[in-house]
Amino acid sequence: MNNPNQPSAAFRELVKSLKPYHSLPQNEAEMFKDFVNALYETWWPAKTPPAPPTPSESSKQDGEQINITVSDVHRNEQVNIVALCRGLQVILCSKLFHRKYFALVPQKGGSAFWDLNQEGEASQGRNHIEFGYNLERFPRIYVARVYAYVDLNNNSVEFWEDMLSAGLFKYWDPEKGPYAYCKNKWPKKVQMLRVYEVDYDFASNSNSNIVQTNKYRHALEWRGNEVHCHGIPVLDDNQMEQQRATFDEVLQKHGNPPTNRV
Repeated sequence: MNNPNQPSAAFRELVKSLKPYHSLPQNEAEMFKDFVNALYETWWPAKTPPAPPTPSESSKQDGEQINITVSDVHRNEQVNIVALCRGLQVILCSKLFHRKYFALVPQKGGSAFWDLNQEGEASQGRNHIEFGYNLERFPRIYVARVYAYVDLNNNSVEFWEDMLSAGLFKYWDPEKGPYAYCKNKWPKKVQMLRVYEVDYDFASNSNSNIVQTNKYRHALEWRGNEVHCHGIPVLDDNQMEQQRATFDEVLQKHGNPPTNRV
């Protein structure tokens, strides 16, 4: 009789077949990671029982605390993190798993690969004055969960120009920012995040779950137990739905499907 806790012969054969590719260069390894994550999201969501809902999040009044379990970390560009946490932006070109809350952490220093626009440069300068060059004084009390997502059919400069004009992604040069970032990605996933301010400080906790590694760009990892805390949404339900409606309008104007609500 098969032991459900042991990998099947098919799984062992799959792992064995992948071993010749362990020496891929870093950029191709990142593409392979995106590919595997996309397969997981595409093949198994319908076969996996949905995660238990956060204690009745939809039934809570706006501004009322909800129970939140944090089990991962997401680091992103400084401008994006500050805008998300202040309710100035809900969009990211990201591929976060849908069933998790992520502690939000800003990248150290400025963007190495993508170009901010004039408004983004001004915002970055203000952030550095207020929080320090590496945003070391920025409060680590925010978490996010995927609210909605879409896989772009049409990743065009014109699409991102309209995203900027609509105020949905306003800090980046459309061509040298999000268009260039998504150009070689598959799938070209864009997500709406809902951000919460929580009663837990991920920076001052003596047994921090967030560890910097020696991996590519000193990636962060979550280690240890989940963190159970309480959070209040930065934007209320109506504000989130207004943002989603505007996003759907821009998407469909450029031949993309509307968002999928998580």
